[in-house]
Amino acid sequence: MKRGKFVAGFSALVILFWITGATNIVSARSDIGSSQFKHPVHVSFTTIEYFEDEGGFRILFKIFVDDFDLILKTKYGKDLKLSEGRWEKNYLKTINNYIFEHFKFIIDGKDKTVKQLNYSKHEVKEQALWIYYNYKYNGNDAKFDIYNSLMTDLYPDQNNLLIFTFKKEQLAFKFNVNKTKEEISFQ
Repeated sequence: MKRGKFVAGFSALVILFWITGATNIVSARSDIGSSQFKHPVHVSFTTIEYFEDEGGFRILFKIFVDDFDLILKTKYGKDLKLSEGRWEKNYLKTINNYIFEHFKFIIDGKDKTVKQLNYSKHEVKEQALWIYYNYKYNGNDAKFDIYNSLMTDLYPDQNNLLIFTFKKEQLAFKFNVNKTKEEISFQ
């Protein structure tokens, strides 16, 4: 289903956050986590942007690094300590396992997330882990299904905000434990 347009960039996320009532998502579970970066809001940001000249999408996940450390330790028993700036080559397998389980980008009914979503780079800044991926795609009109349940298995009040840019259209969506899928159609 096609949704209304929003202003580009961060202001779109702020507007979406405010309109959807996400400002009331203060955690009642302050006992979860033991990081120096305590925060009462559990939110992630994802951008999916199409670059025709590059033949595909760039996908960026921005997740609070302390929360991501905690979910990887809880779910897989892996204490990666990403919040301390650690990064080793073998971390990518664990990170991808989590991302691929909780994020799907389906085009025209074909889920090629695992095959097509290729890690590009990462950085830790602003208390967040920024993970960049590329997704090859050379198409015009398409139906996109996006599944996003990132961090909802740790925090029931988790909200995942997403900006989707394709050609000249920019759309914004909110995912949470009760809403994990969105269908977008361009014709």
